[in-house]
Amino acid sequence: MIAFAFLVGMLCAACGTAQVVARDDASAQTAPTPAASENGESIGALLDRLEARGRTMRDFSASVVVEQFDALTEEREVRRARVVMTGGEGKKKVIGIMVDEVIDASGRGAVDGRRFLFENGWLIELDAARKQAVKRQLVRAGESFDPLRLGEGPFIVPLGQPRASVEREFVASVASLPEHGFFKSLRSAEGGLRTLHLVPREGTEAHRSMRSVTLVFDGVTLAPRGVEVIKPNGDTERVLLRESVIDGGIDAKQAEVITLPDMTGWRVDERPLAREVDAAPAQLPREPRG
Repeated sequence: MIAFAFLVGMLCAACGTAQVVARDDASAQTAPTPAASENGESIGALLDRLEARGRTMRDFSASVVVEQFDALTEEREVRRARVVMTGGEGKKKVIGIMVDEVIDASGRGAVDGRRFLFENGWLIELDAARKQAVKRQLVRAGESFDPLRLGEGPFIVPLGQPRASVEREFVASVASLPEHGFFKSLRSAEGGLRTLHLVPREGTEAHRSMRSVTLVFDGVTLAPRGVEVIKPNGDTERVLLRESVIDGGIDAKQAEVITLPDMTGWRVDERPLAREVDAAPAQLPREPRG
């Protein structure tokens, strides 16, 4: 179903839960999660629909706003980006992310222009301004890997993970829309949304990287509209997806996001997997605090 952290890595100093909630406007907590939504849809029915939708999805596109809250420094950083994905299974998926703007903790914005592309088991970071590329191999040839899998891949576009897998690795429940102001634009559509709350079970890969994840979908199309990931150390990542469309086709501008440029004359740093696979889930690089 998901994993990207969307870029939320693109594209988190340990604190106690109570302390972090107080610093972050008490928004890291979600109201008690019922077994069924207000329209009566059960958690099982929602998971079944998400699994089926992911199997048939041909393409997906959205503009996104990503907020990273650091529990230790109480700082927020925001990125505005575009995401485009075409179908296929597992590593056959092609996922592109264009980062348009970064707003730092002081509120200053700057054009970014970097691009991230997942294709054929490799995560490629492209910086056209500097003519530099970093290629990181996430999976070897012949091995299976789903870049959207919760707790495994580096992206959050939450569709397609089998219900049985979700229930094996998470305690799942229907939730309310997170109360944080970051999601205020979704309030008017709340009655037409479906919100899923997942808590990783102990011993799973996801348990090491997140405390909980809340996923918001359009109730009819199941296009993802929002994500809130709370990390074990209290850091919080939020994603708001606008113009989120499934199977709307890919136009020429969107195709640029998932197409490699001519890299003649570029400096390319290629990092294949070592013989021993790192046990930690793949993460998009996070820029150092300056």
